[in-house]
Amino acid sequence: MASTTAPFNSPEFPGRNRVTPVAAATVIHPGNLVSVLTTTGMSTGAGDVATTRCIGRSVDYVDNAAGAAGDAHVNTVRGRFSFNNSAVAAITPGDVGALCYCETPDTVRKTGGTNSIIAGRVAGFDGVRVIVDLDAL
Repeated sequence: MASTTAPFNSPEFPGRNRVTPVAAATVIHPGNLVSVLTTTGMSTGAGDVATTRCIGRSVDYVDNAAGAAGDAHVNTVRGRFSFNNSAVAAITPGDVGALCYCETPDTVRKTGGTNSIIAGRVAGFDGVRVIVDLDAL
């Protein structure tokens, strides 16, 4: 590969925030984990749902309950945020640094469920809740 001989314009596109269209008949609450449906590109609340990928935490309340797919958009952000710990597959302090998985839009679990949708990496605990690094993937 040839090296460059002049400055190269490589603009930065900050990756912390993103805006994605919301699926039909969907309500997303602020602070919830958000997934995108890999088949359509539409966003929905995260969970152990096939053909989805967790993309971040919702910033806003979005009500597309009566709308068609793409009628509304959700703002999501990546970073470290705390979520509820699963009662079924609880995360422990020994899991810091390990992957954790989506159980519901506000709950993460130690092991993947049926579909093993990754939420992020366990960064620690803030008392009762799990701090998840959504940037770690």
